[in-house]
Formats: sequence, structure tokens, C-alpha cells
Amino acid sequence: GQVIKGWDQTVPGHNVGSRLVVSIPPEYGYGSRGVPQAGIGGEDTLVFVIDIISTR
Repeated sequence: GQVIKGWDQTVPGHNVGSRLVVSIPPEYGYGSRGVPQAGIGGEDTLVFVIDIISTR
């Protein structure tokens, strides 16, 4: 939906209070185009630390 595919596949199902360290390959991030204006290349793996603080 409104976030990259990698988040849609890794975040659901985790509880409030969880901390996730997520490594997302390009095909589940921004694809081969990347986001040049943000410094993200098309072959970049993205790494996020995600703290789940609430759900809806």
C-alpha cells in the first residue's frame, strides 16, 4: 500500500513494543530505479530499525 513492499511483508503481525531490524533487498524496496534524490541507488539494500509504538 502506502509503504515499500518490504515493510508490508515484514511489519504485520508484530506486537506493540517490538523492535525490528529489517534488511530489504532492492526488489522489495524502491526497485531498479531507486530514489536518486534521496541518495538511494537501484541496487541498494535498505536497512531499517522499526519500533512498533501503536497499531490501528
